Amino acid sequence: MKFWATYDFTQFVIIIRRLIVTYVMTTLFVLQSADRFNATLMLETLRGKRMMFVGDSLNRGQFLSMVCLLNRVLPETAKSLENFGTSVVFTAKVTTLLAS
Repeated sequence: MKFWATYDFTQFVIIIRRLIVTYVMTTLFVLQSADRFNATLMLETLRGKRMMFVGDSLNRGQFLSMVCLLNRVLPETAKSLENFGTSVVFTAKVTTLLAS
């Protein structure tokens, strides 16, 4: 006799469906209520400071996403990206960019 044939999965399916609907609704709410990323504001906030991402590949992905977002507002002469083995250093030289 098979165990799964006698077990009722309807409650399990209902719970999974509720979790999926809750996740989708929460994600849609966050996407609709989130402000747009302001690269200039971030650069102004970090002026004269250092920010470090330490961790695994997820943190590296977040770092690279941030670099891509900041890359749009910085001219080529005001930024540098250096590789030191597994470490990556992004430097933004923001002096006259935000004043204009």
